[in-house]
Amino acid sequence: MSIHTSRRGIPFNLFSNCLAIHNVRSDPKNRGLAESIRVALEEKKFQLIKEFTIFLCEAKLKDDEVLSILKDAKGVVQHLTPVFFQTVKALLSLNWKKRSSEIIEAYIEFYMDLLMTHNQYFPIGVSKLIEHWIPDKSDEFDCVKGCPSESSRIKLQPVHDVLNRILNAAPMTFEFVFKTITDKFPYYKKPAYVTAGYVFNVLWLIEYKPIFEEPMLQLVLKRFLLLDVNAPREEIGEETDDEDDSEDADTVFEMDDVSSYTKTEKTVKHPVGKTLDICLFMLYRFIDEKCRIHQNSTGEQRSTAKRIFNILLHIFDDTLLPSYDSHHVQFVLFYVTSIRAAYAKAFLDLLWQKVQNRQISTCCGGIHD
Repeated sequence: MSIHTSRRGIPFNLFSNCLAIHNVRSDPKNRGLAESIRVALEEKKFQLIKEFTIFLCEAKLKDDEVLSILKDAKGVVQHLTPVFFQTVKALLSLNWKKRSSEIIEAYIEFYMDLLMTHNQYFPIGVSKLIEHWIPDKSDEFDCVKGCPSESSRIKLQPVHDVLNRILNAAPMTFEFVFKTITDKFPYYKKPAYVTAGYVFNVLWLIEYKPIFEEPMLQLVLKRFLLLDVNAPREEIGEETDDEDDSEDADTVFEMDDVSSYTKTEKTVKHPVGKTLDICLFMLYRFIDEKCRIHQNSTGEQRSTAKRIFNILLHIFDDTLLPSYDSHHVQFVLFYVTSIRAAYAKAFLDLLWQKVQNRQISTCCGGIHD
């Protein structure tokens, strides 16, 4: 028997060639997304699209492959009904943020077309977007001030641009966005850079969508409370010596100027305490930027300052004051009242009402000047 024949008499080389051709034709990478969708819709055969979905999830795609897939996806976006949910999920999960500007643009175009064509994908679409707020170890991060590096902020900019466009185009996504941000808020035991990076993005959202000011500040301070009760003063205090205590005693009531903040080499070693320390500094900086009024402040800036302070005062009354075993977060109000005399007066009015009538549970209304 020739080496080119099989047991059934079929030439082995012909059999191999046929098999190779079959593999090429059934290869999801070569058939592509558009063809896989066509076969599923016209021939009612879903095996090819299932294989393509697996390929999307498992393959290490090159830039040209990602770009081609995204362009194909945009071309068939009208056909991507919920029957193709897993495929859409895989497409939305593509690694795009750290790739070329051409890929970023292609992803955004597909993303916007998809959500505008099929509003059923709002929850998964928003979820995949917010996941980019969670930094990984490869992201450069300032562990003192709790900010991503400039390069990391540049990579995050498209994420916020898309979110802003979605909120402008479909205001009903507000509830999806808030729920997703709440659900994905990092667990309190996560490394400091994870929680701080996430908080940075939450505060960034407030910058371009003031409608989120109250719910997001409420969410942030509630999560800070969780950090607070898991970072007891006695545990943090064990890390400092008597000399540190005596130095702190001289300035215990002095508020730091966060605009010129410089951290000493000694930082909190308690993991949760360190996270809280970094996150509180970020919030102090945000408050300083929003609530400090200068001689040349515009009317809009003054209105924002008053609004943010009244929100913080309400959160103190509604959330911080009734909380148990909090040691640090309540000082957020002490910091903001150090910025302006009118804030201190409004805060004292609230506390005085509490002293006069313990049945009063709502704030006094804030400042009105």
